Amino acid sequence: MGDIDDPLEQQAITIAAFCERLKAEAKAIEHAMFSMARRNETLKARARLLLDYVKGKMETAGIKEIPSPWFMLTIQENSPLIDMYDQDSIPAKYLKPKIKPDRSAIMEALSDGVDVPGVRLVHGTRLVIG
Repeated sequence: MGDIDDPLEQQAITIAAFCERLKAEAKAIEHAMFSMARRNETLKARARLLLDYVKGKMETAGIKEIPSPWFMLTIQENSPLIDMYDQDSIPAKYLKPKIKPDRSAIMEALSDGVDVPGVRLVHGTRLVIG
């Protein structure tokens, strides 16, 4: 190990300490983002519930439109959607195969020295602050 008075070592220690502060700040931001995302979803869900309530009341009353100075509330027909309630009974000609690389098998083959086209092992390094 080198001398702590060495400029390179001192600079490395200073940069590592600064990186630790950056990671702490990033974690705080991540927490704030999580909290805001939760609040965002709550507000969207509340708006959906209220609009569903209004829609239900309008449909029950047989009202198709409610005008206001700011906007028009209108009950409209949606485009048809497909409800795949039993995917196991759908004929094969209507299915798309979902092909996904088997990472475990590829890693094992590469580790055994097998050449797998389109794939390579990448070895890197990382700096650990301990």
